[in-house]
Amino acid sequence: MKPETWGIVIGGAIPAFCFALSSILQKVGTNAGIGLGPFLVATGLAIVAFGGVAWVFYPDRAVTVTGVWASFSMGVAWAMGISCVTIGLSRFAVPLSKLVPLYNTNTLLAILFSMVIFAEWQQVHALKLLAGAVLIIVGSILAAGS
Repeated sequence: MKPETWGIVIGGAIPAFCFALSSILQKVGTNAGIGLGPFLVATGLAIVAFGGVAWVFYPDRAVTVTGVWASFSMGVAWAMGISCVTIGLSRFAVPLSKLVPLYNTNTLLAILFSMVIFAEWQQVHALKLLAGAVLIIVGSILAAGS
């Protein structure tokens, strides 16, 4: 396989499965009655453990102030988002199958931001990207309205 294909599998296909599994496990946890704080702490401990293993076994151990700041900020943004999903599941009993398509429209924001911040607009096919965005929006509306 070409390196780019490996990158797509490792950076796209496997995370899609992992994120789907994490959503299912989040619903299992909220159905089991875990509170938001304990949920976030348990999740954070898993991330710390996984990070410790990666720190030991993954060859790149570089640390920079900007990298730490961005990583920490990413964790805060993720925790805020996942907290809202957890509240939607546990307090308002919204079906996971309605929430996932909505919160995964984050793809559109990530695309927009990356095109502007990282000038990735130079590397993409705008018409295909627009068509994909329209499909994401239509799919989200259909799924959330069912």
